[in-house]
Amino acid sequence: MKRKRSRKYSWYVYTEDAETNKNIAAELTKMHNVDGSIVWEFIPGKKEAVQIYKLERPFISMLKKNKATFNLIFTEYVKEGNGKLQEWRFANKTGKKKKKKISQKHQSNIEPKNSV
Repeated sequence: MKRKRSRKYSWYVYTEDAETNKNIAAELTKMHNVDGSIVWEFIPGKKEAVQIYKLERPFISMLKKNKATFNLIFTEYVKEGNGKLQEWRFANKTGKKKKKKISQKHQSNIEPKNSV
């Protein structure tokens, strides 16, 4: 039986304004994790390589939690192995399922009937 190789993913954040860039750099400095976190990569839609942060997934999750609070503007990217950088398509998903609304048609069946 063949054993599946585990996939290796690298995570990136492309900052879209100077303030976001400054906030991420400051946070990385606090964590003493600046070395090697800025790399040059080709991202979809750009003709030339750009500077982009290569970060650990938990750090990106922390950025997402604080996105609205600190008005952070960035795009998340992922790379599988030595592949091409791709925008992380689940970046805006929260992982929580939305509650389904009960339609008016079915709601009448659920409501308790008053007995007189």
